[in-house]
Amino acid sequence: MNTGETVVIENQYNRTDHDHSGKLLTYSSGKNAGFTMWLAEEFRPEHRSVLEWLSETGLKGAKFFAIRPRVVSIEGSEKRGFEIGVEPNEWEREASNESLSDSKHSYRQFFAEMVEAYSQRRPN
Repeated sequence: MNTGETVVIENQYNRTDHDHSGKLLTYSSGKNAGFTMWLAEEFRPEHRSVLEWLSETGLKGAKFFAIRPRVVSIEGSEKRGFEIGVEPNEWEREASNESLSDSKHSYRQFFAEMVEAYSQRRPN
């Protein structure tokens, strides 16, 4: 589903660093991103703080996320997924609100479909 907003995703192995932080902000600004997601195995406290600050200030309605991929082993079977470490405060409030607007419902559906597609393409 296309929400019409640009999504910027910065992928990084291991622990976050200032190089990728700068790239994330440069790409997001250059693309006027509505959604900015930083995927990394571990987020340094200062990078979590930056993403939280950006989410709280709500610059032009942009939404910032810190996402960690994770693997859970249950009875010998591995399941891959994501853990959201930072998300916009309004996102939390609206996600729990039963009466979402059509566009906000579309955002939730888009990301649910993205996670499902990733899980199917990258099985165990």
